[in-house]
Amino acid sequence: MAGEVDFNYFLARKYAVLQQQADSGSEQARATTTNAATAQMTGAAAANVDNTRAKLMPAESAAQIALQRAQTTLTGNQAQTVIPLANANIANIGANTALTGTQNKVLTRNELTPRSQLFGGVAMGTTPGMGFRFSEGGLPAETQPLRRRGENGASYMDRTGWGL
Repeated sequence: MAGEVDFNYFLARKYAVLQQQADSGSEQARATTTNAATAQMTGAAAANVDNTRAKLMPAESAAQIALQRAQTTLTGNQAQTVIPLANANIANIGANTALTGTQNKVLTRNELTPRSQLFGGVAMGTTPGMGFRFSEGGLPAETQPLRRRGENGASYMDRTGWGL
């Protein structure tokens, strides 16, 4: 029996392969059915979303229009305040400039005016060495010399004796 072929083995092998193919076809059919059901559910869900959006669209459009109107009104109101604010800032700058000029004039006048004129004709003073100028006899000086042109505060104080 050495030359005999066992056809049962080959037939069993053939039927096993055919069974695998049949199982594979069944599995593909189940997958196709599942895919079709999934596609149907996805389509239904997309249709529901579209229907919901369609229902909400008029309200959303109305809200968007209201928002744009409110933004336009806000921009208009802000634009109406630009000119008054600019005018107020300009007036404030002018007032600050005038104040600075006045302060400068006061400081200049105080530096150039004798102390006797600042205090009603009587010089102020208590004791020598306290920052007040006295005459040689120990009496307060009634007038002070004016500041010379180009003279700074330190040299004026040295010259007049106010820097004791």
